[in-house]
Amino acid sequence: MAVTDVEILMVDDDPLDFELFRRSLAKQSISKTLHYKPSGEEALAFLRHRDPANPLIVLMDINMPGMNGIECLEEIRQDPLLRSTTVFMLTTSEADADVAKAHELNAAGYLVKGSIGTAFVEQINLLENNSPGSFSSDDIPKMN
Repeated sequence: MAVTDVEILMVDDDPLDFELFRRSLAKQSISKTLHYKPSGEEALAFLRHRDPANPLIVLMDINMPGMNGIECLEEIRQDPLLRSTTVFMLTTSEADADVAKAHELNAAGYLVKGSIGTAFVEQINLLENNSPGSFSSDDIPKMN
């Protein structure tokens, strides 16, 4: 799977973060279909009504009002049709508890906002060489 062959869904309550992410990808010549949902609830509705044949990567903010990103990831993992969805957590939190919970739920990676452009591409490349959940948090580059 090449990075440019996949659709990306960003779930974040801040539309400015989506715009910054879109621009960051454009600078790196990654121009595939981007989707934006401002809440966990809307993300679940989108995921449940899309064609699963199209590859998709989800970038999920943790800190959102209503259903937060961890709760949304729990719902994704409990749904037989969605459980294999590739989800990267995207957050301002570097708390060990958040990182541990994300990995417990088989998040493909954990990205700290502010460095998602290059870091995202690095993690996608890592993912291409490992199935989700098959690597440890020590394998994931630290984002500062």
